Amino acid sequence: ITASLSGQKLDFRSCMDEKHAAEKSAEKPKGKSAKENARSDKVFSDRLLPLDALRQIDAKISIKAATVLLPNRSIDKIEMGIDLQAGSRMVKPLKAILGNGTMDGYLSVKSQGNVATVATTMNVNKADINFFTKGLKGADAIEGSLDIDIDLRTRGGSIGGLMGELNGRTI
Repeated sequence: ITASLSGQKLDFRSCMDEKHAAEKSAEKPKGKSAKENARSDKVFSDRLLPLDALRQIDAKISIKAATVLLPNRSIDKIEMGIDLQAGSRMVKPLKAILGNGTMDGYLSVKSQGNVATVATTMNVNKADINFFTKGLKGADAIEGSLDIDIDLRTRGGSIGGLMGELNGRTI
């Protein structure tokens, strides 16, 4: 599959709104025993990731939008290249304007058997700190710009496994 999507506005507010998410999470799971529904003491799940799905579609997708609307903020001038090939997933470039600053990075996911190897690099330069703190109590008193550098690597077969093996740096 090859696709190129571009537009002035992508609006995700209706499919990401908090009320809809709360209703979905309140639904009682069907067909599970009380033991399966019991709360886990773990913060991150050890349920295996559905990595087989990564190997089922090969595609190259390019996405460009002037504005992406999310429930609490908007992202401008987004550019993404998504390459899905034989169990390897790459999002590169991943560029956008966040809070009047720039973001540039990539995300790579490679699956081999039941294990995923994930790598990401993100650089945010001169973003307005209020873009990230919007909606937090007392955050109105914080002003300034923010630079963020993230370089992370991990491997694992579950969210818990990925979090346990997480390595890298954030500045």
